Amino acid sequence: MPAKKYVVKLKAAERGQLLRRLRGGEWQVRKATRAQILLSADEGRRQEDIAGGVHCSRGTVQRVCQRYCEGGLAAALEERPRPGGQVKLTPRIEAHLVALACSHAPTAARAGPCSCWPTDWSV
Repeated sequence: MPAKKYVVKLKAAERGQLLRRLRGGEWQVRKATRAQILLSADEGRRQEDIAGGVHCSRGTVQRVCQRYCEGGLAAALEERPRPGGQVKLTPRIEAHLVALACSHAPTAARAGPCSCWPTDWSV
C-alpha cells in the first residue's frame, strides 16, 4: 500500500474548534461532514474507513485532506465556487416577477378566469 500523500495533522486549537462546532450543531451538513473527515484523518484512520463512517466517497475524503494540507482549515471546510449557467433573468424582470408573486390576486368575479396572468412579458 502506498504512503498517504496528504497526512492531516490538526493543531490542538483547530481540533478543539472542530469539536466545539460539531457539538454545537450550528454547521451545515457538508461542513460537519468535512469536520468529521478531518478529525478522523487526524486520528490516523484509513480513508476507506473514514468514507464508510461519514457516508461519503473515498474521493471526498481525499479531497478534504488535500485541501487541508494545501490551504489550511478554512480551505478544507468552505465551499468552493461551483460552475453554473448564465443568469437567465435580468434584474428588472426578476423584480417584476417578485412583485407579481407577492401581490394580491384579483378576485375571480372582477378579473375573470385566467386574467390574472400577464399577457405581455416584455416588461
